[in-house]
Amino acid sequence: MVSVGLYILETIAAIETVFRLSQQYALMLDKNVTVVPVEDQPDIEPRIEPLIGHSTHRTSIHHFSRHGLCSKFEGKRKLYKALKTKFCNTKLSFTAGFVVDLCRRRDGMLDKWVGELFDIDGDGFVTHHEKNIYNYIT
Repeated sequence: MVSVGLYILETIAAIETVFRLSQQYALMLDKNVTVVPVEDQPDIEPRIEPLIGHSTHRTSIHHFSRHGLCSKFEGKRKLYKALKTKFCNTKLSFTAGFVVDLCRRRDGMLDKWVGELFDIDGDGFVTHHEKNIYNYIT
């Protein structure tokens, strides 16, 4: 039974990896995005930035977690769906209680969870596409 649980966790990790790689590949093919090489430090990967004149709406993790997720029921439901993908083999009431507790406390732990779940590229901001990742999960 334990091996089945580990297999499920490995499968979820593989799916997340494929999803993140597909998003990076989509950014590379976008005409509105350019790759900025870093000459000073050759061991760092190049950053992906929008072209000049094209705006991308980005929200900080701190602002998105407090005002986008915890202030409305729809946001709490989105956070619940996201946490449900991370918490395997746990009761749904635990996940719901965890969401309520995170939104009640509104501290650094909420920022860390929102950053882990919604900030795919790790830049400290949540874009429009990252906000909509968990909309299609039931």
